[in-house]
Amino acid sequence: MTNLTTLATDIFEANKEKGFWDEPRSLCETTMLIVTELAEAVEEDRAGRAGVWYLHPDGVAFAANDEDVIHRDGGTVHHRNDLDGVPDFGLPLKPEGVDVELIDALIRLLDLLGSRGTDVDELLKQKLAYNREGRGYRHGKAY
Repeated sequence: MTNLTTLATDIFEANKEKGFWDEPRSLCETTMLIVTELAEAVEEDRAGRAGVWYLHPDGVAFAANDEDVIHRDGGTVHHRNDLDGVPDFGLPLKPEGVDVELIDALIRLLDLLGSRGTDVDELLKQKLAYNREGRGYRHGKAY
């Protein structure tokens, strides 16, 4: 199992190296960036796109598997393993889609927790135990 506290610290340190923490960042800024990633996931879903698809640097879209559908504005959709005739720019295919945007939100959340020095694993265990034992059905709410 991945140690989330270590992962949060690693993400935070990598983002510091990329300049995202050169100046102090407010809780408002960092949490709203998480919200924007979640909104991007909703937009991918609203567009009817697959959970995961790939974008080549020249704009060609590649499906992750044969069942996935990618709606791109007039673009041809290819299977990820079908790179014949597509120029190699020396860059990897960029993952896109609902699941990718959700992962982006998780990365931003772990970055924030790493910046705060939070023991993610311990606090998660505490919160899950409380939710399991200390709360009723739907936590007493309608949804």
